[in-house]
Amino acid sequence: MRYSSSQNQCASWIAAVAAILFLIPLLSTAGTRRSVETIVALAAELEKNGTELCIVRMPVRPEIYGETTDSFDAPLEEPHVNTVSARRAQRLLEDEGIPVINLYPDIRRKSLLSDIFSKDRFHFLPEAEAAIAQILDTKLQEKGLMMQSGRSKNVVFMGECFADNFAREMISADPIDKIKVLNKNGGGNLVHNYLFVFEEEYLKDTDLVVWVFTDRHFSNPNFATLEPEPDTSTDVEARSVIAELKATTPLALGDESQFDYPDALRSSVYQVEATGERLIGIDQIMKDRQITLGRKIKIGDRVRLKLVPWGAWLRENQALVKIFMIDDVEDFTLPRYWIADWLVEPTVTVAELQAEPGDSR
Repeated sequence: MRYSSSQNQCASWIAAVAAILFLIPLLSTAGTRRSVETIVALAAELEKNGTELCIVRMPVRPEIYGETTDSFDAPLEEPHVNTVSARRAQRLLEDEGIPVINLYPDIRRKSLLSDIFSKDRFHFLPEAEAAIAQILDTKLQEKGLMMQSGRSKNVVFMGECFADNFAREMISADPIDKIKVLNKNGGGNLVHNYLFVFEEEYLKDTDLVVWVFTDRHFSNPNFATLEPEPDTSTDVEARSVIAELKATTPLALGDESQFDYPDALRSSVYQVEATGERLIGIDQIMKDRQITLGRKIKIGDRVRLKLVPWGAWLRENQALVKIFMIDDVEDFTLPRYWIADWLVEPTVTVAELQAEPGDSR
């Protein structure tokens, strides 16, 4: 009887594992489809410009070590979901003729020999970063992607911080490389659309775009779709509304020690009181390693906001692209605005709001 019980327990365990393994591909299907469709659309758009696209698969620490928390100890989805999604995406992209470089095996081998991550458990140690950049450079050369008719190609590296760091290492190793960098720290699933916001700088005469693409984005069902014709008109009046803060990342004095960057942006969800419209408001929550007064806005607060369309503000303030975005709101169906000014208005009533036509525009 004891043997039979053990058999039953073993069978139950095997069934549970099989169920999990069966579900992993299903969990990531929507994210894989969304990201692959976006990449394929981007490749087609770049081809019109005479520009190639190469995807670099970039695993981060949880995928390397199978960890279940991120660098801030927040719980993560099963890390194997990201790996499964990335493998599937790589096959689909290669079937579309888009070259993919997978850095996972090389980074994994290095991680077994020594610790390659810094204390924040996300960024690489400088010596590891330099070694991985060299591996990437070699793989790009082997695919014939860095040279054209005997000359170095004009290349744009884009992605999160890894894209910037790898490009800087490659430039320092070979100063003649014609490399530009478009990186969005904390917003790698939106960076592709900034190519078109700053088309003159990043697409004119560009032969190759190298997208350093972290594996976790392949399982993100909210991945931003392509917007090759963004509205970047700068002749836009600021919009004044009263809205309730619905969702945000709360920060307090002292929280700046969590971050590896001197400056940070934050995206939050607001609901406009007069119309019920939901929108994303972006503000600078950290400047020169100091948490700003934006920390005082709490969920449930009614706030008077002065808003400028994000694309228009970004066009005039390009440096914002590279500023770290804390926990970016991944609802790309909502309109995005820069919060040019704000004031908590706990006593404003709907009647007062309706008496001010300028606030309901």
